[in-house]
Amino acid sequence: MKKNFNKIRILVFVFFIPCILNANNIDKGNYDEVSNFSPFVKLIYKSNNLEDFSVFAECLDNERCDKCRRDDVGIKVFDNYAEVISNIYLKKIYVNAIGYKKFQEILPDGESIPDKIYIYKGKIKIPILPLADIYQYINSQAVHTMIQFYNPDSKTSYEGSIYWDLNPWINEYNLMVYSVNHDNTLFLYKTGIRVKPEIKWYNFEIIVNMKTKKYISINFDGQSIDLSHLKLAQVEHNEWGNDVSINITAESLASWPGTQCNIFKWKTHFKDLEFGYIDFSINQDE
Repeated sequence: MKKNFNKIRILVFVFFIPCILNANNIDKGNYDEVSNFSPFVKLIYKSNNLEDFSVFAECLDNERCDKCRRDDVGIKVFDNYAEVISNIYLKKIYVNAIGYKKFQEILPDGESIPDKIYIYKGKIKIPILPLADIYQYINSQAVHTMIQFYNPDSKTSYEGSIYWDLNPWINEYNLMVYSVNHDNTLFLYKTGIRVKPEIKWYNFEIIVNMKTKKYISINFDGQSIDLSHLKLAQVEHNEWGNDVSINITAESLASWPGTQCNIFKWKTHFKDLEFGYIDFSINQDE
């Protein structure tokens, strides 16, 4: 059923100073030009508890550990948040739980999926502090969120992400994003932001330009960084279909099990997710 969505203006600042934005500069990824574009955000999806998300098990180490299965990951939905769970049954596996919401061909507002600037934001909480102790079986490797745009013509997904490294044995807690080198090989780019984990809700925001295939910025726990020089990650998916699609993800990854394949489980809480894109045709007088 097609749903009608009102044009929603999201104000980031308590006091907003009107400004005229240059769309060409935004297409070029000009960070300064996009700092006040919130009135032009068209909200297309909102969820406080991920109740319509799906979940996928990404098996990461099948050589030393057992092969994971679809039911080794899950999403537990509560009234006002959800829990994304990696390694539910405490097996000798290394598995990333990828919660995702997929939009295929058509967005919820009835528009076709455009190459535009997308914004994905929400809140994350970890339920327990990571600890460098193999006997703490609830332990984390990372929390990961992503916007993923799939182009069936090139069989490639373009991905803008936040990757919060929670590995307690490294104990650096870097905030990173996936990008590609000149030869399109993936790597994790360190933003220079470190976030020591606490048991509280963290705000996150990812802004990407799917026309230029570059980041614009990310924000985590009130810390913003300009990433407009950085390419989005590019991943080839020959096994995927022939439809244009865009996904948002909420991911949870238990600690790397090591060479002995120790058993770890992890849960990440997510809530208040919002996803939209920039539409300069929005009439601010409405």
